[in-house]
Amino acid sequence: MAYLLEGVRVLDLTRVLSGPYCTRLLCDLGAEVIKLEPPDADMSRGIGERRHGLSAYFVQQNVGKLGVCIDFRHPDAIALILELVEKVDVMVDNFRPGVMDRFGLTEAALRARNPRLIHCQISGFGQGAPSDEKRAFAGVIHAMTGHVDSQARADGREPTDYAHPAADTTAGLHACNAILAALFARERTGRGQTIDIAMHDCMLSVNETVGNHLLGAQDALNTHWRGQMIHTEQGSLVFSGDPVWNFAELCDVIGRPELKHADGFASYEERRPRRAEILELLRAWVRAQPDLATTERTLDAAGFPTGRVRSIPEALASVETRSRNMVCEVDDRGGGTLEVLNTPYRFSDGESGLRGVPAYRGEHNRQVLGELFGLPVERIDALEASGALIATKKKKPG
Repeated sequence: MAYLLEGVRVLDLTRVLSGPYCTRLLCDLGAEVIKLEPPDADMSRGIGERRHGLSAYFVQQNVGKLGVCIDFRHPDAIALILELVEKVDVMVDNFRPGVMDRFGLTEAALRARNPRLIHCQISGFGQGAPSDEKRAFAGVIHAMTGHVDSQARADGREPTDYAHPAADTTAGLHACNAILAALFARERTGRGQTIDIAMHDCMLSVNETVGNHLLGAQDALNTHWRGQMIHTEQGSLVFSGDPVWNFAELCDVIGRPELKHADGFASYEERRPRRAEILELLRAWVRAQPDLATTERTLDAAGFPTGRVRSIPEALASVETRSRNMVCEVDDRGGGTLEVLNTPYRFSDGESGLRGVPAYRGEHNRQVLGELFGLPVERIDALEASGALIATKKKKPG
């Protein structure tokens, strides 16, 4: 089976997470992704655990991409990028609005070189938005779109940010979806287009609590399907069912069938204000059980969605993760291998997944420019001599 995006070429001007996550997905689907990095490199190269000069953070988001090191501030570099634009299908950047224009990579310039180009721009608040110059890391977006406040009010505690940068990965997912839609549209129209993805918009769109507020329920929280935590000495269990709606089934599980028709419990409307009381009945039953794993299986068998709270190492080692081949080995560039998360996509008639190895900065300068884009050796030598193209050596093992 072939990779679904085989033959699609992507010019990747992104860094850190939202953009690299988007282009990693495209790479996993079969696109040829060429990552352009400045001399000071993608800052994610220096984040987290490192092996043989490569950080786990960088490897996770950039495995399989080809690496070219180019100085965006050099006029020869911009001329080169415009040449490359002529021979790619997709270009992705996640600079703040206006940065691409200051480089000379305006929409007009890009479109003049390649009318079929799909150009996706990811930013915090969108192109031309009132806050478009504001720096927008994930935590800023979590705070400004109501997520942090909703979580704090639901927990009854002071606001805290998420442990993981959900705004970045959410924006990357939406960007990937939009690019695929634009590629599909281009098959029908022959025309490319520009895509404007705002992290702010993406996080609003996935905040289901917003619907209640738009209907005027200003203090409403969508906790209806929120997982309820049940803590025991053996660990914690999340219960995501609605015990108010499925009260009869719950009564059977916990051995209290007499409550099904008891005063104050007989109808859904009677039970709604007693939600906390019903949850406490469940918690008391769970805590009285001798084995948390058996308790989870009992609730699963009764149709209640439950799951034990796992640490990241436990999640990675779980049968659910391993049976889906969600952890794969890649070359660690030092004679060994390291584990990296695989793509979540599975197709009945198409390949997806990790391809290639993580690249050192500028490792593929000559391969990309010479073999893929046909630049003569003399031109590449001149670009290196001028400082537009940065020649870097591969890291030695160890």
